[in-house]
Amino acid sequence: MRKMKDIWDEYSKIELINSGAFADIYRAKSKLNNEYVEIKEIKKTNISQNTILNKIKMIKELKSENSVSLIDSIETNDSYYLVFELCLMSLDQ
Repeated sequence: MRKMKDIWDEYSKIELINSGAFADIYRAKSKLNNEYVEIKEIKKTNISQNTILNKIKMIKELKSENSVSLIDSIETNDSYYLVFELCLMSLDQ
């Protein structure tokens, strides 16, 4: 996990997709390569560093053609961010 002062230096927030007690999920666009991504923001008050590192490890191990890929993981002073490829199709289709 890399550390940054502000994730929004590298990504442009487009919209809030979902908000919950545990995390907020945003659709965003990379300023580096113009790719659309999904960013999960988890406040540090909601999770321990050990738990988030274990979660990242499990996501990387579960890599499959049927799941979205974890592109990056970022830590700021207040939050952890998981950056995923954006899946635009619905499971209903």
